[in-house]
Amino acid sequence: MKIDPELTRQIGNPKVDTILETVTLLASRLGMNATAEGVEDLGQISRLKAIGFDFAQGFAFSRPISSDAALSLLAG
Repeated sequence: MKIDPELTRQIGNPKVDTILETVTLLASRLGMNATAEGVEDLGQISRLKAIGFDFAQGFAFSRPISSDAALSLLAG
């Protein structure tokens, strides 16, 4: 289950945090993982981890790269 980057940008807003906590609970109860999209900084990573997200993706980890560059990274 993925959340929209707009919710990620609003982390810290009590109402949004409640929605995010509910999403992680729902995902867990359904046997799914919760993934946050649009993560841009370490503060968001820390807060999402505390809320209970399993995964995150966004510029905090890497800017988009070409498929050739991705294959090169995976090849090691």
